[in-house]
Amino acid sequence: MPHHKISLTGATLICLNTIVGASLFINPKELTRLSGALGCFGYLIAAIIIFPYILSLAELAKLQPVSGGLYVYSKTYIHSTVGFITGWSYFLSKSVAVGFLVHTFVSYFQSKIVFLAPFSTYLLDATTILLLAIINMLGVKTGGKIQYFFTTLKALPILFVFFAGFKLFNASLFDFTQTTPRNVIGILPISLFALAGFEMICSVGGQVENPTKNIKRAILTAFSSVIVLYTLFSVLLYGALGNSLLITNAPILSLGIKALSGNPTIGRIVNGIVFSSIIGGAYCVLTSNCWNLYTLANNNHLPGKTFLAKVSKKHVPWVSLLIEGCIAMLIIMISSAQLPLQNMSVFALYFSFLLTSIAAYKAVQKDQNAIIPKWLPLLAILVCGGIVAICLRNIIKFGISFSFLSIFFTGCLLALGKRIYLYKVKNIKI
Repeated sequence: MPHHKISLTGATLICLNTIVGASLFINPKELTRLSGALGCFGYLIAAIIIFPYILSLAELAKLQPVSGGLYVYSKTYIHSTVGFITGWSYFLSKSVAVGFLVHTFVSYFQSKIVFLAPFSTYLLDATTILLLAIINMLGVKTGGKIQYFFTTLKALPILFVFFAGFKLFNASLFDFTQTTPRNVIGILPISLFALAGFEMICSVGGQVENPTKNIKRAILTAFSSVIVLYTLFSVLLYGALGNSLLITNAPILSLGIKALSGNPTIGRIVNGIVFSSIIGGAYCVLTSNCWNLYTLANNNHLPGKTFLAKVSKKHVPWVSLLIEGCIAMLIIMISSAQLPLQNMSVFALYFSFLLTSIAAYKAVQKDQNAIIPKWLPLLAILVCGGIVAICLRNIIKFGISFSFLSIFFTGCLLALGKRIYLYKVKNIKI
């Protein structure tokens, strides 16, 4: 049993820290390049599109308040095989996110700290992932003080953008005359990647106090707060810098230099805090996502259940945690470019969301405790299916990652082999 329970506040902070990460601070350039001023509202547009899924997921979390999240929902309401595919897709999506966040963090500080320059970036990535895993294995609570620390760290640069953005805001920089539907489609994967994380609390649902009520509350509270925050942040940043965002990889630094021309050091410090806070998102994803692999193994979907489902005295699935870190590292070595990583992650994530939406529709039909209307998960199915199609198009456009697909299908083949073994040798159905 867990040694602690995650409070509603802790659960909400886990969602917030998982969502608010690197993307908020490094996406402005890509959003501006793809859609100009419209990029400021990319998060709001994405939020409106996926809101039917948010409500459907929140309902599933209320009906099945246990650890395992999306896997449990699909397994319970559809089939165990669909549950595996959902859980495996989701696990890989989050592993991509871990790799992306860690690599972004390491690349920045390696460029700023002379001592780190001679080392391989990949070696530093691996070291950082290992250190995060060790911190978790030492028993640092997922919903404890570390969440408050990371939240504070992220709040500082956001507050700075609000202060400097209001000071420099220029409405004339907003020009929507070139806006087209293609602009909206182009920014969707980037915006959706930045909003991912609201569902992470479902992975550790069994550790939340009064989960029947608090998981749903945490998801809705965190997601609503993030949309307001992201939209205001983006509008103020673009209103201060405009299309100059196209030529900077460090928008917070550019804003600091413009707002505090007499003291650019403050801007550099704030920018350093931005990239320091990114590691908070990586930590939250890494330590929550390992429970998805643990759940798949513990439910006999993968070989080596006894090994993969090992839990430490601190109630940490340490083997699954280390394997997740290795997969994240492997994915970084496949590609460290922002757009391919984001497209791979969003494709796998929304494929799992699509299956979960079908589970939500089944739940509404079967479970008398469900209170959402039947049309809501149907709408979620259409939305998630459309996003999967867009991401697939982008993956083909930017190049299909056969290495990533090989990881996905390797897991599926292992699961198939385990199923055949249990049925043929042990006469057990799963």
